[in-house]
Amino acid sequence: MNRENLLDEMVPDDVPEPFKRLAGIIGVKAVYTLITLLGGQRIYILKPDAFFKEAVRQRIIQDAEKGSCTHQNLADKYDISCKTVGRYLRDANTKKPI
Repeated sequence: MNRENLLDEMVPDDVPEPFKRLAGIIGVKAVYTLITLLGGQRIYILKPDAFFKEAVRQRIIQDAEKGSCTHQNLADKYDISCKTVGRYLRDANTKKPI
């Protein structure tokens, strides 16, 4: 039996222990793809909030450039603190070319 056929038949319990849970969540083939692409590397799986951080930061900057929102409005809209909104906007302003 070739590996491709074996892969089609495998279930999460057939996968080595460190990958069983992941195989149960995303599937055996997806785990095999990850191993093929990233084998030997350490990867860190972000928490859900961190996954969206850059997208939220970009949207806050875009909304602020429109000039129609206060820091508090943006903080409420994106469920973050006013301090974080201020930091995102301050960082964006320091990166703009003069």
